[in-house]
Amino acid sequence: MNKKNLPVFFIASSLVISPLFAANIVPKFPFASSKKSSANLKENSGFKIEKSANDYIDFSGTWVGKCDDSDEPVTVVIKNNDDIFTWDGDQFKIGSLETRSNANEENTSFSHTLLEWNSNHSRLLFTSSFFNYHHTQEGKGKDFGYNYGFIILKDNQLRMKFDFHSSEGNFTSICTYDKQ
Repeated sequence: MNKKNLPVFFIASSLVISPLFAANIVPKFPFASSKKSSANLKENSGFKIEKSANDYIDFSGTWVGKCDDSDEPVTVVIKNNDDIFTWDGDQFKIGSLETRSNANEENTSFSHTLLEWNSNHSRLLFTSSFFNYHHTQEGKGKDFGYNYGFIILKDNQLRMKFDFHSSEGNFTSICTYDKQ
């Protein structure tokens, strides 16, 4: 799976997950399992934050970078305001739980995704749960799990950290992007 699409998968969780993804889980976004861990995620990332004059972080722009599990640089386009977040054309309402599903001849999937600001609007938090059923000529398989993470700005860089927990395995991904 193209590493550029991994953050989109997590954010949107509406992309069709191929058997390749099930076999090679790659990082990008969140789901807090308890109020305590959610509060820690919201306030204790260890990064100093930069806020825009709009009282929320503006991640808008074209960003080029990579994740710690890949040497391939990728380009992403982000647009956001206080209420809407768009990642490479996929738009989400911040603070609204979204349910998406998709079915075709090779894959059936659904997901629940929530994007929300932390208490001072300095980081955007992601939470997602998903289920995928792959039914191809090569075989059948199921993958389910949850993800959580955040996006912040630090030193004029876009930084993301995501924890993935699925029936195929667990991993963490940290990504850093520079604005173009």
